Amino acid sequence: FHIGTGNTVTGNSWGLSMSIGSYPDAASAGNIPLAGNTNTDGIQVRGGSTSNSVVWRDGIADFVVTQSPTLNAAGTLTIQDGVTVKFDHGMYMSVYGTLNAAGGASGILFTRRDPTDEWMGLWHNSGSNGSFQDCTIEYVTYATGYGIYAYAAASLSVQDCTIRNSDYGIYASGIMPSVGGCTIENNAWGL
Repeated sequence: FHIGTGNTVTGNSWGLSMSIGSYPDAASAGNIPLAGNTNTDGIQVRGGSTSNSVVWRDGIADFVVTQSPTLNAAGTLTIQDGVTVKFDHGMYMSVYGTLNAAGGASGILFTRRDPTDEWMGLWHNSGSNGSFQDCTIEYVTYATGYGIYAYAAASLSVQDCTIRNSDYGIYASGIMPSVGGCTIENNAWGL
């Protein structure tokens, strides 16, 4: 969807709230209504599920996961370099399709929303695909949190990433992930 100029969006809990299957286009940058609302730290991602191809772009706003979303088997979520994804207490992302987190010079950050929050991680389920490049995943400590969890996933590549301050860095069962150039530190268990 597109958000143009000239809108007044104030006095709400969130200026913009969406499910995982929706996302603002690149031309919406600078027009996302954050100021003047109760929650001003990003776009609320209120769960949902999708089989669409979705892009979370840099320069739009942070993405704040307040209800755990699901990426269905036919769905693809591409997260661009420079994006920050924050998770409320107890939340996670469940992947049955494809999650591409293609960081670069700025990197991609997956973290807790507030210092007291604990989240559960990025869960790759049977048949899913995951590709992480230049990402930081941190503070995944809710109910034995896994930075990246992969159960019988079709493929998982984690390159040049930092996974820190979590219960598990990467946990894989029924798959041999490709992991290279990563810093996995200050977790209860690394790999």
